[in-house]
Amino acid sequence: MPSRATLLRLLQRAATLSGLDRQPAFAGAEVPVIVVGPRRIAALNRAFLGHAGPTDVIAFALPPPVSGLPPEAGPRCAGELYVNPAAALAEAPRHGQSAAAELTLYIVHGLLHLAGHDDLAPAPRRRMRAAERRVMAGLRRDFDLDALWDWGGGEKQKAERRKQKAESRKRKDGKPRPSALVGCRRSGSSNPEL
Repeated sequence: MPSRATLLRLLQRAATLSGLDRQPAFAGAEVPVIVVGPRRIAALNRAFLGHAGPTDVIAFALPPPVSGLPPEAGPRCAGELYVNPAAALAEAPRHGQSAAAELTLYIVHGLLHLAGHDDLAPAPRRRMRAAERRVMAGLRRDFDLDALWDWGGGEKQKAERRKQKAESRKRKDGKPRPSALVGCRRSGSSNPEL
């Protein structure tokens, strides 16, 4: 998994390329990206957009804050993006790209909505798709998108490799070799089995 700083750089670059950082309502503000599953995004989709079922991304522009908030209240939140990685995993093969690129596209799509783009009618949709391609090209130049996201599949593959190593350590009678400590965690404990 990449560092938080790397992800923030990606999001800041995406905000710049999308034009969001030039919108007065978003100057000096934050836009959190919230990762949710299909059920949660379906509930948001139904509650706020009146659509049934899950979707890939939902963008919310938030109203300006109440005036007079002290600076120690922290940065202003000007919007929120909810992204659904399960949709990226399902859709990426259909679009001929990695799930990481697909998820990044969802974030870009949401940022473009916050920047004022619309995709309901054909002409604005074409402009939005062109903006998506431009922003994604810029992000691909600056970042290795596939290295940014851990899909859990990596964890599944690691578990499979651990299992294969454990199998290779077994003696012919099926018992583990005495030197093999498979699955042990040492987190400050003197007990190697914890």
